[in-house]
Amino acid sequence: VVPPVNRIPWIHAATASQLLGESGRATMDVVGFLFDYIFRDPSIPIQFRRVYEGLQVPILKVALADPDFFTDNRHAARQLLEGLADAAIGANNDEAYCKALERHATSMVHSICAEFVLDLDVFAYACQTLRVFTDAWQKQMSRAMKSQVDAALAAETRDADRSRVRVLVRDKLAGLTIPFDIRAFVGSVWADYLTQLRQADGMHSD
Repeated sequence: VVPPVNRIPWIHAATASQLLGESGRATMDVVGFLFDYIFRDPSIPIQFRRVYEGLQVPILKVALADPDFFTDNRHAARQLLEGLADAAIGANNDEAYCKALERHATSMVHSICAEFVLDLDVFAYACQTLRVFTDAWQKQMSRAMKSQVDAALAAETRDADRSRVRVLVRDKLAGLTIPFDIRAFVGSVWADYLTQLRQADGMHSD
C-alpha cells in the first residue's frame, strides 16, 4: 500500500497538489515510503537515520527529474543511499568508526544539500568519498584484528588436530584392557604430545 502524501513531513499535501500532477504525487509517495523503510530499519543506528533525513529533499528532486532512479542499480543517488546503509549497519559495534562515519556522512549530506540542483555529479562524488572512507576503515580494522584472527585460526587448527588425535587414540585402544592411570595418561598428556607432533610435522610424519 502506498502511503498518503500527508505522511511525508517535508512537503505539505496542499503544496504537492498545486505543484505536481498524479505522476509527481506518486513519485513523492514512493520516496516517502522508501525513507519510512529506512527510518524503521533496526540495523541502521538511530544517529544515521537522522543523517538520512537531510537527503529526503535532494532524493525527491532526483526522483522527480529522473524516473530511472527507481530502476537503475547504477544510479549515483541510489548507490549513495545503499552505500550509506551498508556503511552504517553494525556501526555501533565500533565507537571510533561510528563517530567517524557519522561526521563524514553528515558533512557529505550537507554538501549535497548545498550544491545539488540537478547535476548527479554531486552524488557520484559523494559515493566516491564514501568508498574511500569505508575502504580506509576496513583496512585499518583488518590490521587491528589480524592478530586476533590469526590466534583464532591457530586455535581452530589445534582443536581440529586434537580431535583427530583423540579419534586415533580411541581406535587404537578400542577393545583393550588397560589400567585407568595409563588410559588417562594416553588420553591427556600423550594426546597433547601427539597433537603437537601433528601440528609440527604433519599427519604422515614418522
